[in-house]
Amino acid sequence: MTSWLKRSMVRCGLLLLMWAASCPLLFGDIVVHFIDVGQADAILVECDGENMLVDGGNGADSSLIYAYLKRHRIRRIKYLVNSHPHEDHVGGLPGALNYATVERGFSSYRHYDSDAFQDYVDYLSMQDVELEVLEAGASLSLGGATVRVLGPLVRDSEVNNNSLVLHVEYGSVSFLLTGDLERDGEDSLLDAGMVPDCTVLKVAHHGSRDSSGYRFLRSALPEYAVISVGRDNSYGHPTEEVLGRLEDAEAAVFRTDWHGHVVARSDGTELSFSVERNAAGTVAETAAGKQAAGREARTSVPAPASYILNTSSKKFHLPTCSAAKRIKDANRKDADYSRQHLLDQDYEPCGICRP
Repeated sequence: MTSWLKRSMVRCGLLLLMWAASCPLLFGDIVVHFIDVGQADAILVECDGENMLVDGGNGADSSLIYAYLKRHRIRRIKYLVNSHPHEDHVGGLPGALNYATVERGFSSYRHYDSDAFQDYVDYLSMQDVELEVLEAGASLSLGGATVRVLGPLVRDSEVNNNSLVLHVEYGSVSFLLTGDLERDGEDSLLDAGMVPDCTVLKVAHHGSRDSSGYRFLRSALPEYAVISVGRDNSYGHPTEEVLGRLEDAEAAVFRTDWHGHVVARSDGTELSFSVERNAAGTVAETAAGKQAAGREARTSVPAPASYILNTSSKKFHLPTCSAAKRIKDANRKDADYSRQHLLDQDYEPCGICRP
């Protein structure tokens, strides 16, 4: 082989690598889990082998967070983020720190006078991780995704308005995570031009009437909205006012009180959802003017399912299947996807349990 040919091959290889690095479709998917922690928040983001957990529910949810990470084999968390120090966001984070190793831990506060927040700081220190305060303007990389910190821009006497606001972008799909941001916090971001449009909005403050105003929604233009909220909660969340504004914004709505865990998956272009349980007639349909055929397909919610995958043989099994129990740990994966999604990913049903 001539030296000229070798150099040409090297150049082609470098160009291919540069192109691949700019194309998230080659790396895999982003998966965003809106974990059902009742009247609280917990969001797990998986992207190209890297993980971020934003909030962890109440202290009583610590074991649930531990179990959820274990179920999905999340042994390493690149970023552990507390949006703000109220217990329903920070209380369950020790569960994550008891199961997984954490590279960096963040909050919108360095100090806050509560046992729940101090537990978070203490558990971070057990892993020799120092709590860092994320500031607006910061940017983090998570696999092929970019996490931009939009706020808080102004420190408010109201803790909710000091929530970290994160915009997670992967290809043409994005997620806007808003903590418990209320109207004053929304207005400060809007006045600064810091509310980008998004594909999926995590509705702030569990659907409180003081959040998700019309002005905010007109800027964010979400196609989908996820409300993390407890069933029959005493606050009346989500309020009729917020549900009405989301309907006017033509956003399809998912709720953890109705759907359980809500999981969004995207390759950077297409987006699909799976839910722990279906609630007939509760997912809002978008207006007729926005219902192109491809969009209608993505708005539908597949029936919930739970399977065991053999990533080597590309077969899927029911959890009770005898063949599933013989799968080597290295090839075994628990899946919350619908049956159709697995078939679309070229998995075949087991011939024994016939899932």
